[in-house]
Amino acid sequence: KKSTHAEEQNSDIIPGEYEGGLKIWECSIDLCRYLLQHLNSMRPKFVAELGCGHGLPGCLLLQNALKYKTNARVLFADFNDFVIKDVTMLNVLLNTRDFKIEEVAKSVAFGVGDWNQMSTAISDNLAKNSIDGIPNTGRFDLLLAAETTYTSETAKSTANLFARHLR
Repeated sequence: KKSTHAEEQNSDIIPGEYEGGLKIWECSIDLCRYLLQHLNSMRPKFVAELGCGHGLPGCLLLQNALKYKTNARVLFADFNDFVIKDVTMLNVLLNTRDFKIEEVAKSVAFGVGDWNQMSTAISDNLAKNSIDGIPNTGRFDLLLAAETTYTSETAKSTANLFARHLR
């Protein structure tokens, strides 16, 4: 499907169509290393991982939250719905298999779309109060993003989302 189309074009991304979520990007691993070094000094209640793909950094924080029962929530967000369905959700389940599924379900939410759509969805859900993983202020304690700003357009939309939704 879309990933095959990207492979045909010999590209990791096709802007506006496939944004690379099936690949584990090097920066994602670097971000995990950074988070591991600083886990003891951070206890965010609301986290969003943008362009999550496999969701490694978000899974790391989720595991920590479940282990220490901090009641933190992690929103995993990616441009492509098939990435969330086929990769992210499975990886969240694999990385939290030592915890009760009910605890995991209360601690995660998933979102799909570009950053402008994501920002609108967060704001819309505030009015409806319908997603437990989104803070009632619409502002997260921690926003994670690794290798998501590869064009001036994505850099601008990422900066706008950070400005609107980072506490």
